[in-house]
Amino acid sequence: MKINLDKKEIWDIYPEVYHYTKFSTALLIINSGILRATRFDLLNDNQEINYSKEIIVPKLLERFKGATTEDARHDLDIFYKAMGNDLYIISFCGKDSKLDHTHHDNGLLSMWRSYGTDGGCAITFKTKNIYDQTIKYRHSIEISSALVMDEAIYEGHNDSDSEYRNRLDRFANNALDLLPNPKDIEPQRRRELYEDFLCLMICSKHPAFFEEREVRIGLCFNKGIQEIKNPSTPPPDRHEIPFSPAQDISRIIIGPHSDQKQRFDFLKSYFDKYDLNIDITMSEIPLR
Repeated sequence: MKINLDKKEIWDIYPEVYHYTKFSTALLIINSGILRATRFDLLNDNQEINYSKEIIVPKLLERFKGATTEDARHDLDIFYKAMGNDLYIISFCGKDSKLDHTHHDNGLLSMWRSYGTDGGCAITFKTKNIYDQTIKYRHSIEISSALVMDEAIYEGHNDSDSEYRNRLDRFANNALDLLPNPKDIEPQRRRELYEDFLCLMICSKHPAFFEEREVRIGLCFNKGIQEIKNPSTPPPDRHEIPFSPAQDISRIIIGPHSDQKQRFDFLKSYFDKYDLNIDITMSEIPLR
């Protein structure tokens, strides 16, 4: 696959990423030093992955002369099924210098609202560090896999990205050859097709969520760990990716909550006790 030398790495675009979660879950993540990649069919909204179909189908119709929309959807489903249940995702919100001051320093009101009375917490990770930790985990599994970490593409906002457009075109061209002659396509093109497809699945997102500037990690295994050990056992619900809280977290933002100050004091005491050099702030956004 040709590499676009002009394309910036995701950590150059977003040096840091937010991981929003409940306050209680944030404590578990920090204490365990583990991020969990969730199987895509267990996500809160697994329809997000299906959104990419709305982007890919029109591109297939450009290539498949005489085909109907139903034909294109049927053919595309073949690739979705080929991925099986071995696709795992971790989601973040991108944090860069272009964000307005309120969002950059205090998080998103829409995200805080989603946690309601439980209250939320945003863990700010160093993007390159988390990518490197995922690479290390991927190698430790010793199973052939594909790894993607990239920003979400939102129609009408950043979908002119040249790499994204190239992947769309390349996938449609390779799919046209693979579907009627699956045994004849060369291995390199087959790998290229599935890498492009994984990126399109991971990165395509509805434009209504543009303010989140989402960054996603996608891991797709050719065979799940449990499948190798026991074919009758379904793949695991999650993959646990170890990281170093002291090295990989730069900041914690405690979301609006009636006990926000108490949570701040608790975390500060906890970090002081274990000598964790992590900044803690309280979001100034009022939750109404």
